Amino acid sequence: MIATCSFGIEVNSLIDRDNEFYVMGKTMTNFDGLKGLKFFGLNSFPKLFKFFGLTLIDGKAVNFFRTLAHGTMDHREKKHIIRPDMINLLMQAKQGKLTHEDSEVNDENAGFATVKESDIGKATSGKIRSELW
Repeated sequence: MIATCSFGIEVNSLIDRDNEFYVMGKTMTNFDGLKGLKFFGLNSFPKLFKFFGLTLIDGKAVNFFRTLAHGTMDHREKKHIIRPDMINLLMQAKQGKLTHEDSEVNDENAGFATVKESDIGKATSGKIRSELW
């Protein structure tokens, strides 16, 4: 489901547990053993981790998802493919087309799930922060 909604690719991880998307996703979300300790250390001492250049996520998994996202974006730009997923949102942000939409919410009928809107997207710069990738 994550592969389809986020990256627009079809992966059947229930049948094929050895596919690369599933394996890399599992690697990134498994916080057992040393990785759990690193997670605690990163949250407790972020400056120390930055000073020593320590990271939480395996570089191979990061490169896999970076390559997947960039490759998918390049393919869609060349073939003019539009899908309702995260990759399309990244492409819109890259082109400066993603903007904040103001909408009025009636607080009386909003319920408990209502939160204050953030300022993300209100000012567009046309660039995606590369430090995330």
